[in-house]
Amino acid sequence: MQQEYEGEIREIIAKTVCAKGKKRFVKEHQLCPDHRPEHILGYWVGNHHYSAKSFHDSVVITGKYDVTVWYSYEDHSKTDLCKQTFNYSEQIALGEVEGRLEKDEEVLVCERIEPTCNLAKIAGENIKFGVETAFTVEIIGEAKMIVVAYPPGILGENEDDEDYDEELNRDDYEDEDEEENEDGNENEADDEEDYEDQEDNEEENEE
Repeated sequence: MQQEYEGEIREIIAKTVCAKGKKRFVKEHQLCPDHRPEHILGYWVGNHHYSAKSFHDSVVITGKYDVTVWYSYEDHSKTDLCKQTFNYSEQIALGEVEGRLEKDEEVLVCERIEPTCNLAKIAGENIKFGVETAFTVEIIGEAKMIVVAYPPGILGENEDDEDYDEELNRDDYEDEDEEENEDGNENEADDEEDYEDQEDNEEENEE
């Protein structure tokens, strides 16, 4: 009868995802063009740059982007572009795992939705709109974990490994046998061709 082992409780320190969070948000902005706008012909966002700073329970995203609006004025007889840079700051709450040590941590930021301008409308002499974006953040660092350790071979891994090694060796031998049979068949075919050529040469000499 195989002896049962309860295992040994140990504490280890591993590098893992200690905390993560995500957030989608819309920032409201306002442009003041040089002319009184009559119709919005188009708008877009570009030159987006951002950085992240982590705290105990949150990550603060700080960034900026350029917003350009194409509009018409003077009874739609003329058009112009209005461009402005906007700064923003957004806090993303984190859900963390137990055992987080908050030591030598790294912040990973993923931009899930690129800044997109929407809801643009004319408000008197100004143009109002919203810019939507979304981020996912992860904190990579050290965490203390409790694990159960067993001596090698207690869980039966060795038997499975031996069976797997035997199967691999058997497959290797079969492949080698097939290659040898193919080489032997090719050699026999070459010998037959040489024999036939020799008989033809003898018949020509007799004639």
